[in-house]
Amino acid sequence: MASTPEFISNDSARTGTNQDIVRRMRWGGVFYVVCSGAAILLSPVLASQSLAYLFIVLFIFLAVLRLAVFKYTFDTIKSNETVAERAVMTVYLATAISWSAFFIWVFDSIKAIDNGAAMVVISTAGIMSGGIAATSPRIGLMLAFATLLYLPSLLSIAWFLPLESGWILFAVGLSYFVFSIHNGKLQHDNYWTVRRQAIMLLFLLRAVFLRG
Repeated sequence: MASTPEFISNDSARTGTNQDIVRRMRWGGVFYVVCSGAAILLSPVLASQSLAYLFIVLFIFLAVLRLAVFKYTFDTIKSNETVAERAVMTVYLATAISWSAFFIWVFDSIKAIDNGAAMVVISTAGIMSGGIAATSPRIGLMLAFATLLYLPSLLSIAWFLPLESGWILFAVGLSYFVFSIHNGKLQHDNYWTVRRQAIMLLFLLRAVFLRG
């Protein structure tokens, strides 16, 4: 069984998959806004810097962009599947890079685990899990998102924190990364097993209808 079944030529399957992904991602951008805002408010060091609010504006823009992609994908008149897929990929990769930059900036500014940094670490774990679940139908996108979002953030912990505690957290975080990718692969396989069964059932019903 292929691990990346983007080769499926059935137009309805491709459309359905795109709609599944954008339906999952539609409101996910709000979580980035809430988490980044909470981290900034919990840390006086972060709240005193103007760059903090530029990050919030950036995450708001990306959240609005998700809604625009959702609307476009479900527009049966204007929607183009290739454009929709590229738009989803662009949003996810831009979001992953933006969050990694925010994470690195937080630890570069604080260089310790205060309430704001703890919020960012916890939020990153949640974002990682949610993003993998949302993008699991397309495993290439899932791997790219997880890698760009998580690994730079993880390396920044090892770099900015004291040597011993930083590398301990790095080891724990790397284990979580491997577990999350493995779990995402299982979700990917389960999703496409169900999709194939649905497509086969559709073809079978059509054949029965034509014979009848």
